[in-house]
Amino acid sequence: MEQELIAEVESKIDAPVENELANLVVKLEEQRNMKYDLVLPAGSIEYDGVSDMIRILQGNEDTLFKPTELFHDQVSEKLEIPKTYYRRMRSEFPELLEDNVNSWLSKKTKTKYLLRTFKYPGVESVARAMLSNSYNIIDNFDVLTAALEAIDAMGVHIEITKAQVTDKRLYLHVTCPEIQIQADELLKDYRGRSELGVGNGIIAGVCISNSELGLGGYEVCSRATILKCLNGMSDRDGRFRKVHLGAKMDNGVIEWNDSVRQKNYELVIAQTKQAVSTYLSKDYLGQQIKKLEAASGIEIEHPTAVIERVGLELNIAESHRQAILSRFIKGGQTNGVGIFNAFTRQAQEMTPDEQFECEGSIFQMIPRLKSMDTPLSKN
Repeated sequence: MEQELIAEVESKIDAPVENELANLVVKLEEQRNMKYDLVLPAGSIEYDGVSDMIRILQGNEDTLFKPTELFHDQVSEKLEIPKTYYRRMRSEFPELLEDNVNSWLSKKTKTKYLLRTFKYPGVESVARAMLSNSYNIIDNFDVLTAALEAIDAMGVHIEITKAQVTDKRLYLHVTCPEIQIQADELLKDYRGRSELGVGNGIIAGVCISNSELGLGGYEVCSRATILKCLNGMSDRDGRFRKVHLGAKMDNGVIEWNDSVRQKNYELVIAQTKQAVSTYLSKDYLGQQIKKLEAASGIEIEHPTAVIERVGLELNIAESHRQAILSRFIKGGQTNGVGIFNAFTRQAQEMTPDEQFECEGSIFQMIPRLKSMDTPLSKN
């Protein structure tokens, strides 16, 4: 049924990344078959620092899993071990980290955790996340199929421009070329990407994202596209969002039944329909463009300082910050719109996770750009 749905939706859309979408479906199906989720008391989880492995104790059976970087970060957070110190112990004194982790786990006698893993037959299995046992799992495959079904039911003509899953999140970028507004005044001085040659149109769209691992819930936000550069204009202030919280779960391996999946499926369909009907309209797109137009009145006198401050706040690497400054200079706009376009253009060179955070955050920061426009301290 799910494969038939995806095939039906693909037949009705223009998909510049249709191979990417097909590959995503295959990958999510493979991951779904390897998922092994279980709830355990803290004392049933042990860490071996020398081999960097997690041991799960179930009765007389011990199972080893290789922890991901995210898993380590979540152990650090759950046990309240400062992340910097945790990472130093891991690299310089793994035996000390082992003692710290296992000692704190043994003291949490009333605490249970949900462990999300991939259990591969015959090869090393992976510990993906350590979460609260009240975490409500909404899996990426269900989000993808439900979102596509919701969009198909709306009867809108769309293009899928991104369909990816990372170790952290699922991303689906959808645009609706029929809903377009010309922004000649806003973009008249912007040099953009000359090879595109598509004028000053901005088209409506949405970004659908989900994390299975505690990094934010299922979310749909507005994501318009500036055709002159393909920059994403993501507004997460008005996002539709479902936090992954549910009832506390008992010990043992979790077998997700059809009724639980169906409930989540229906939730995603309902919220996606509501979001699509809201975001894919000229009225909503016009409101977003007005927010960006407000940045055109912010003349930037100290671009190096603004880019440095924004970049540090968004945890953007120095190499990207230097590239953003170069894009600002080449872009031809010396105002807040120029800052916005420089960040969102460079975001296309970032990883999908970095792009998601950068695009959403820079749009929210537009009202603060003026206050950041002061010289950097020489100290």
